[in-house]
Amino acid sequence: MAGVVGEADEVGGAEHSGRIINRFIMASIETTQLKDGDYCKVVKGTHAGKSGFVGDINVSKSGNVTITVKQKNGVRFKTLARNVAVQATD
Repeated sequence: MAGVVGEADEVGGAEHSGRIINRFIMASIETTQLKDGDYCKVVKGTHAGKSGFVGDINVSKSGNVTITVKQKNGVRFKTLARNVAVQATD
């Protein structure tokens, strides 16, 4: 009976590790499309329609990529990288 519990824990741990690895792979894919200094426009979310320059790129514990966007008027806001599209500088 003890061996069965150990096997179940092992499988659960492996699945959990796979999910974490997949999140970081997806996060790295999102991050490679954005670089500090890129001009972007927010297309989804709370800040939809705003645009500015990417200033800070972070990956949260849950695997979400967050960025800080600095608008031309100096106002900064944070948003998720998946909510923005990189554009040519206006």
